[in-house]
Amino acid sequence: MRMLIGDKSKHLLKQTRSKAKMYEYGVPRDLHIEVDDNANELLLIAISAIGKISAEVLNENNPYRIIPADKKAEIEFASHFFDAFLQSKLEPHYPQYYLLLGAIAYYLCDYAGSAKVMANMIKINELDLDCGGIEKILALMLQDKISNDSYTYIDQNASYSHYLTQVIDAYNTWFQQYKPIELSFIKDFRTFIYAHGSPRELLLCDSLLAILLIKVERSALNLLPKYTGLPAYNWVGMLRNKKNIHELWPAQIRLGEAGVFSGSSAIIQMPTSSGKTTSLSITIRSAFLGGRTNSAIVVVPFRALCMEISNDIANDFSDDPHVHVNSLSDVLETEDLLELLEHLGEETKHIMVMTPEKLIYLIRQDIEIIKDTGLIIFDEADMFDDASRGAQYELLISTIMTYLGKSTQKILISAVIPNAAQINDWFTNGEGVVIADNSIRATEKSIAIADWVKRNGDYGYLFFLDPENRNNLEFYVPRVIEIMQLNKLKRNEKDRFFPSVNFSKSKVGYNDIAIYLALKLNHNGGVAIFCGRKDTADNVLNRIVEIGNRGIDISSFANYYVENEHEKIAKLIKENYGQNNIYYESAKRGVFAHHSGISNGIRIATEYAMKENLIRCIVCTSTLAQGVNLPIRYLIISSLYQTQEKIKVRDFHNLIGRAGRAGLYTEGTILLSETFVYSRKNNWRDRWRWKRYLEILNMDNSELCLSQFLLLVRPKIFKLSSNTTVEYDFYDLALARYNSTENYEEIIVELTDDFQKKYPSILFIFISAINSVNRCLDAIESYILSFLTDSNEYNLKLLVSNTFGYFLSTEEEKERMWNLFTIIRNYLVGNVNNAEKRAVFSRTLLGTKQLIELENWVIDNSDVLMSCNTITDTLRVIIPMIVKYSENKCLKAVVTEGAIFTIANMWISGRPYKQILEYAIEKNFIIIRRKKEAEIQLNEIIDICDDGFGYSSTLIINAISELLYFNFENSEGVCKLLAELSKRMRYGLPTKESIIIYEAGFADRVVSLKLADELSAYNIKTMRQFQRIAKQNKDKLLNVLTEFPKIFIDRMIEL
Repeated sequence: MRMLIGDKSKHLLKQTRSKAKMYEYGVPRDLHIEVDDNANELLLIAISAIGKISAEVLNENNPYRIIPADKKAEIEFASHFFDAFLQSKLEPHYPQYYLLLGAIAYYLCDYAGSAKVMANMIKINELDLDCGGIEKILALMLQDKISNDSYTYIDQNASYSHYLTQVIDAYNTWFQQYKPIELSFIKDFRTFIYAHGSPRELLLCDSLLAILLIKVERSALNLLPKYTGLPAYNWVGMLRNKKNIHELWPAQIRLGEAGVFSGSSAIIQMPTSSGKTTSLSITIRSAFLGGRTNSAIVVVPFRALCMEISNDIANDFSDDPHVHVNSLSDVLETEDLLELLEHLGEETKHIMVMTPEKLIYLIRQDIEIIKDTGLIIFDEADMFDDASRGAQYELLISTIMTYLGKSTQKILISAVIPNAAQINDWFTNGEGVVIADNSIRATEKSIAIADWVKRNGDYGYLFFLDPENRNNLEFYVPRVIEIMQLNKLKRNEKDRFFPSVNFSKSKVGYNDIAIYLALKLNHNGGVAIFCGRKDTADNVLNRIVEIGNRGIDISSFANYYVENEHEKIAKLIKENYGQNNIYYESAKRGVFAHHSGISNGIRIATEYAMKENLIRCIVCTSTLAQGVNLPIRYLIISSLYQTQEKIKVRDFHNLIGRAGRAGLYTEGTILLSETFVYSRKNNWRDRWRWKRYLEILNMDNSELCLSQFLLLVRPKIFKLSSNTTVEYDFYDLALARYNSTENYEEIIVELTDDFQKKYPSILFIFISAINSVNRCLDAIESYILSFLTDSNEYNLKLLVSNTFGYFLSTEEEKERMWNLFTIIRNYLVGNVNNAEKRAVFSRTLLGTKQLIELENWVIDNSDVLMSCNTITDTLRVIIPMIVKYSENKCLKAVVTEGAIFTIANMWISGRPYKQILEYAIEKNFIIIRRKKEAEIQLNEIIDICDDGFGYSSTLIINAISELLYFNFENSEGVCKLLAELSKRMRYGLPTKESIIIYEAGFADRVVSLKLADELSAYNIKTMRQFQRIAKQNKDKLLNVLTEFPKIFIDRMIEL
């Protein structure tokens, strides 16, 4: 039978999927679609597809197991059918059989994670298909659970039982003993079954043998020696490590085939949950084993992601005591690196995981740090056009390109890189490989949009969009949303409803559709509600609490916690923030916030709980897309806007890639909760809304990953409406910073006022662009200063041409960029008058004008600074400079005299946010909010402490220390105080011991202080000392952590 996936088959699959979704979304049975009687024909067709693909794999004339595209499409179709067929309950009598068929189909079409999901649902003891044990051994193989116990599942009365014994023997010999095997029995087994077996035995036998053959051929033991040129015995240590994958996933095979594991530089587009971290570990291990390097650097954009990746890589290398994995703190100091280097010997290899800012600081201290590095990996590497960090990030890579030798392997990885080939031409001079054709897949994605249908009332439907053409409907799910009346809290209140819908104005209030869907689907798996702003996310939490208080049953949010994890996270929130806040209230109900306004400890505890399936629902902003992998089944998109701008297509696809984690779900579902869009897509007045969705859903519309420096030389286009734009050229403004230094701020004010008069609706975007211009110029100044030992023109030309911005520029733009760099160089030569001072300036990451002002202040206040004997004295002296040069808006908005010093002093003393807030309210600290004086709030205290002190202030403190030591050699004492103050400001902790514990992975202020208090009898000076002492006192420390989130307990167990 030849399978033709024609319109009829597709229609029947849509019916089956629609039926399955009606069960999934809890649609009343009487509203279910009736599936055509001949839908069962698809079952026979899908089974036939498995048989044909299995035979194709086993064909002796197909040694490379190449499956033609048409047959690959058939088996994909079959996998989707079996998945939907099971969920649709069309045939309730043989669920174990259909789970097995679904797992086989998914495996054969390279969805290894989805195959594992279905296989793990199989109950081996209930799987009895009268096939002599073939079915049981096949299921165990798909579960990766073949062992010496598996022989008991063979029916010894079956005439082919000895062949099944040979299957298990071969599997165990290869995957557990790592010894060569002989597979000649496969032909004999097939011959016997074809002669004597039933049709089902024939089908399952071919599937079993095909999957065995694929598993052996895709195994790490088989492929890694081929991909790396290193003997198999080199990899046995890794394979014995139970935390490692034994079979390479399709993404890892792609990297191996492309030469990444043998040392090729590369630009890689790799979707979430496709095995990225394991790929990194294999790449690093290959470089170590092959003698190409003894050190590797992994650059990760966010501190939390540094910790996650370093922990994962450390687990991958737990079999090798000579490999040290270190996640360096992002405090701008060299102490942690010096401690690391002290423990390195000739036999030791090290992997350093750090943020871009940390690496910039280290290489400007000593470029030798990277000269001997044979491998450098940039993860989540699409940051070039990031408004706040893109310029520094690009110049970091430009610096590395200047110094690294040709033999160094350089890798950039990101989930979405539309212009990967272009970046490769710049980054590797075209010599690297490019893997960016979207052929690497993790799980299927379904996309649906909610809207209203008037049929005997107003009901919300979900319209699932055709994956081949998002403008077409695949199927719909009816009456998913029903409007309910809320209880009144006051006697004379007006009637209120959930969802709150105004049909006359076509509006839904409070993001109610997103909340409704999360409430309805939470029992099926992890749910995330995406909001464009953190205050919107907080409003969603407030609404959830409100509807619960008004009679809506929201218990499902808390019904699916494990081991009271929601209560433990709530306790952590209470210890940090108190209990009079929405984060605590919502956590008690099983819903959690995840955005930049949540402090680090609470955020990582929430991430870990989601990752371990201990909680089910988060409300988040774009922090979700920042690399941390969470098991989200449903991603509900409440808005296409991030802050006040439409989210980039590229960022949107990075975001939705987080739905449907491979190995946990067979499908990720993206639900667009904005109503009154799809139902009006053909209405000429409103269809523009639907066009916005079509544009963002099409990955081909992804914006190129460009350079921030183009803003300096290429006119920027501002969009006023769908049909109207305006251009503005910032080149003259950039020049004015150096040609009209004294009037530069006035020029900006005049430009802003003029722009506001003409285009008030986009003023905030214009101001953001001006800020980006200044960040770019700050970054260029710091970059040039790090090289500027003379005025050699060739050196400057090299620095300019190494930038990605120059690479992307037209000839006219290149001339502009060269001119701008020349003017900046001349400004620096004239204002920073010796090479040593330039080196000092370059290490601070601040702008030159700021540094000149700061140096003058340091000189004028040197006596006061050097008379400081305590951290508090030092903080009191420098706090005005922190306020002046900080970019934190909340910090600058506090108007009460002395308030910032008081808050900072409480912060570095380890006081929790709640105590700082209580004191601020008691003392009536005032902040300017929306141009009016107001009482300071919790979210502002968190922002001031975490961002204002925890990041911005450390740059300023570091600059003061550098400038003080440069100008006054006898300032060593106060510089030590400044270094300690910088660390204490970074983490808000009072002692070195608590800081070390924090950096060891117990990254919450409350938790680290409790552990430090328990270990107060010990003198902890280094990370290694803490780890040793913690192991000796593990039971006592675990007792301290009992009431806290699981992440901290597991971290302690892993020590």
